[in-house]
Amino acid sequence: LSVWGFARDEEMYLVDRVVLYGSPSRPEVWKQLDEVLQNSYESEDGRKLNIEVCCVDSGGHHTQDVYSYARERASMGVIAIKGMNTKGKPPLGKPSKVDINYKGRAMKNGAQLFGVGVDGIKSLLFGRLKHNEAGPGCIHFYPTVETDYLQEVTSERQIMRYKNGFPESVWVKKSQRPNAGLDEMVYSYAALHR
Repeated sequence: LSVWGFARDEEMYLVDRVVLYGSPSRPEVWKQLDEVLQNSYESEDGRKLNIEVCCVDSGGHHTQDVYSYARERASMGVIAIKGMNTKGKPPLGKPSKVDINYKGRAMKNGAQLFGVGVDGIKSLLFGRLKHNEAGPGCIHFYPTVETDYLQEVTSERQIMRYKNGFPESVWVKKSQRPNAGLDEMVYSYAALHR
């Protein structure tokens, strides 16, 4: 996971990168995430900064575990998300209720799922990476960030494909290189809109 800080005018700062070890089906992995969420970070001027929003991707094999965690930690700012590659989606969509009771109806206090407009966010962030001058929209990485992380952040590219005879741009991975760093940056930007 990546911890990103945002200043006014969407200036982004990579604050921390944490690796959680184990399977999301195991409670100890979620306890590791609890520890990260309860951690505070200190700014250069000595202020304590806390994590306000945490996006957890519900795609994959552990969807119900994510829903359960988000439901139980909603007061800590944890939300379940799902990336949407559809063009024109907002960075963070309106939530839909995903917990169903025994009658097949949405539970009032159940988990909510937020759609993330990943296509638009990637286009925005890649544009900012290309023209990264200090000031509004600038993306800052701490000096000791590892090359592997930067390769993850830049692991995709936008290409033009034809669907039913019409051109459309899509994001594809450049190689088998992991893209977790990019996903984390995209989801952090979505968290800003929460």
